[in-house]
Formats: sequence, C-alpha cells, structure tokens
Amino acid sequence: MGFLEQLGCVDVGVVEEREYQVNVFNECCGCNSLVVLPTGLGKTVIAGFLVADRVSMGSVLLMSPTKPLCEQHHDFLDEMLDGVEVCLVTGGLYGPEDRAEVWRGDGVFIATPQTVRNDVEAGRLDLTGYSLVVFDEAHRAVGDYAYSVVADQYFRQAKDPQTLGLTASPGSDIDRLREVSDNLRIENVSIRGDWSSDVQPYLGEMDISWVELEKPLEMLVVEDALEEILKDFLDRLGQYTKQVRNMKPDNISKKALIEVQNRFRSQLNQGGSGYVYQALSYTASCIKTAHMKDLLTSQGPESLQRYIEQIEEDDSKAAERIRRRQEYPRIKKALKNVDNHKLDKTKEIIQKQVKNNERAIIFAEYRHTVETLVKQLNKTNKIKARKFIGQAKSHGKNGMTQKQQKKTLNKFRQGKFNTLVSTRIGEEGIDIPQTSLVLFYEPVPSAIRLIQRKGRTARDGSFGKVIILIMKNSQDEAYYWKSQKDQKKMYKIAYKLKNELNPKTKPDQGQEKQSQLDRFT
Repeated sequence: MGFLEQLGCVDVGVVEEREYQVNVFNECCGCNSLVVLPTGLGKTVIAGFLVADRVSMGSVLLMSPTKPLCEQHHDFLDEMLDGVEVCLVTGGLYGPEDRAEVWRGDGVFIATPQTVRNDVEAGRLDLTGYSLVVFDEAHRAVGDYAYSVVADQYFRQAKDPQTLGLTASPGSDIDRLREVSDNLRIENVSIRGDWSSDVQPYLGEMDISWVELEKPLEMLVVEDALEEILKDFLDRLGQYTKQVRNMKPDNISKKALIEVQNRFRSQLNQGGSGYVYQALSYTASCIKTAHMKDLLTSQGPESLQRYIEQIEEDDSKAAERIRRRQEYPRIKKALKNVDNHKLDKTKEIIQKQVKNNERAIIFAEYRHTVETLVKQLNKTNKIKARKFIGQAKSHGKNGMTQKQQKKTLNKFRQGKFNTLVSTRIGEEGIDIPQTSLVLFYEPVPSAIRLIQRKGRTARDGSFGKVIILIMKNSQDEAYYWKSQKDQKKMYKIAYKLKNELNPKTKPDQGQEKQSQLDRFT
C-alpha cells in the first residue's frame, strides 16, 4: 500500500506522491513544526497530509491571512480530502452567532486569523477538541498579530495540541524568527530548497538574469538638478542634526531620512522646541526630493511626472520649498524629453515572449507604474495586458474588488490575455496561473518578495525565466544586491533556529550532503 493510500482520506487522483513532501510530512508527524519551502513546491499539500493524519483525532483549523487565500485553501483541501467536511468560515458567509454554531461541527475549518481571534476571545470558538492548527504564512506570528493570540489560546485549551507553520520566507531576523517559534511552540524546523536532493527531481529549470540599462542623457540632466536641490536641503537640515551631515545626494537612503523624521517627531511629542518644526519640514523636503529622484531612475519619467502633479497640489511648506527652487521649472521642462529605457526594454522582452504564444507576469512597485505599463504594452503588437492590483483605494482611485481579481486571474488562466502586470498583491500566496516568464520591472530589497516573485514560474518541472531590470547607478543596484544577500541570510537563520531547537538532530531527508548547505550553515 502506497503512502497516499495509508493516509486513508486523500484522493489519490488529486495529488501525486512526491518524495520531499512525504519526507517533510514524516519529519512533522507528532511535533509542532515549521515548514520552510519555496513558493510553488506545495506547502498546502504537506498541510493536507498532516490534516489527513490528525482529523480523526479532532477537528482541524487552518488559518491564512486573507479571504482569497482562505478560499483557495478551501477549494484545494475540499478536493484533496475524501469523506472530510471542509468548511470556509468568514464574516461574509456567517454572522457571529451563526459562526458559533458552525464551529461546533466536526471536520476542517478554514478562516482568517482575525475571524478566529474575534471568535475565540468572544467565547464563540472553543479550541479544546482541535487536534491540529495550521498557520499559513507563519512568519506573521509575531507581536500582537492574531496568530500569536490564537496560538496562546490553543495551547491553553487543547488536550493534545499540534501546530504546523508554513512559510516560503521566514525573514532574515533571527530574533523575529525565534519569536515565531516561541509563539507556535515549534519543536522541529523542516527546510527544503533547490539544493535538496529529494526536491531536485521535481524542479523545472529556472533561468535568472538581469538586464542593466544605461541612463539616457536627458535623465542625467533631470537627476543632476534634483541632486542640486537635495544637496542644499541636506545642508540646511544638517544645521539641526549631525545625522545627515555625511549623507550624499547621489546615494541618499530614504530609510535613513525617515529615521531622522521619526526622531524629530519623537522630540516633538516630548515637548520639543520650535526649531523641531523647521527641522521636520526640511526633512520632509529631503524625503520628497529623494523620492522624486528614485521615481525617475527606477520607475521612469511618467512616474515622476505624476508625482510632480501631486507636488503642485501639495500645500505643505516642504512641497512649496521644492516648487520655489530655480531648478524646478527646468526639471519639468527637461522631463518631457526623457526616454523611458525600462519601458522600451519591457516592450521588447514581452513582445518576444508572446510571439512564442507564451504568457508573462510583470511585477512593478507602484500602481501608477502598473497603469503606465498596461497602457503602453497594449499599444504593442500582439501584447494583451491587464492590471492586477490590491483592493485599497489609492490617491482617490479605487482598487480591484476580490470579484474583479478572481475574474482577471481566470481570464489570464484561460488565455484571454497574455500579460499580467501586478503590484505586490500578486507576490504572496494567491494562486496566480503559472507562466514561463516573470519580469521584475525593478528589483526589490526584500528576500521574501524576491522568493515569492520568482516562485511564479518554473513550477511542476517546467522551464521558467526570471528577468530583473536594473537601471545602472540607481537604487535598483542597491536593492538587487540587498535581496540577494538577505536571501542567503534568511536560510542561514532558518538552519540556525533548527539547530537551536535540537542541536543533535539528523539532517533533513534529502539534505544529506553538507556541501549542499555550506552556503547557508
């Protein structure tokens, strides 16, 4: 009898028996576990195996951060598990009292952590009889996030508790990961990646490359003018704080400026004198100018033009100070002649992709960049592009409702269009159809986001390409190298936690060769 048949309630027609998933399941049986597995390798399947193993002992709860993710997990587990009731519990489907009745049933329950927390604290949900609680995107289980509260109540109430945390991106802060481990009472960490011998047979080939672009002459003219403004603002701000006196306008860090801003705000809250207001105003001018520079080089002239329109309507002293600069009208005039080399390269890459009847996903940081890309790509022969953005309202414009998001993804899956242009909403968890190309319009400074974006291609043994556009001598370069460094650090600390929990533990199955792990451990 095979592994799937032994589990009893798994539909063998829905999932295949993959060695690494079986190995991870065996590592997690009988103990509270954190599974670190890249996007696209089937964390939900492993969760399904644990659910099948534990559901006969009591009900199972699976939490995921958003309703679309919950719906996705519900649909998959409902199909995967035979003879097991799988129930989606949301505020939209059930009122508070109705949920109290639903929770009294048996089977598998899927909900957002906010819903579970509210019902546990209100006494509508008793976790005493639950045999397993699954925390999807478990790296969120820190601070006062609902995962932490629910886990605490679960261990207080349950007779035989077991937790399973799932994440593709545990982060690069060991103290934060230790907090996740403490909150979920983790006893075992199972880690897999492309270096794992039991994973490699199931991996597709992924070609990752970056394209470096030269700044056009006209862009350099605008950038120089912005740096002149920024240098003067930094000099003036330096009269109020030593923290910025060594900052240079050509490699300024917005993060450092925001830290200065927060420090001044703290002083103000503590009854700081009048000079703090002036210092805050100059800090805001620096941040705005630095942002203008980054938009120009990383996003393109269209994005800077939009931001200038916001500056025109901004009645703050910080914005007025920028408008009064003699360089300001020169910037607006020169900006009209700046070519967008990133946009041109994007068109070139995507056009080649769709000529081969293949689809592509483009990730961009800002909604206005997404809109520009969609508009310009749809003017290009054979490219049919659609946007994919979040629900929140931004700058007076509505986002996409869940219904619109689902409709867009279904049309992409059906081939109604060939290019999906997405903000970060498409990075985490949502079941975006597989494509053979993922294009980063700009690098991201986060290892978590890098892994999640890359995971949208080369799934199930297929070939995939990842192309990252980098504007030379811009924040793009810094972001690219930071994400690479943090990615290595992230796995290193995951192994560090694993060894801290059980220093005598044997290597994970599929990871026998120490040489495979030298880059991390």
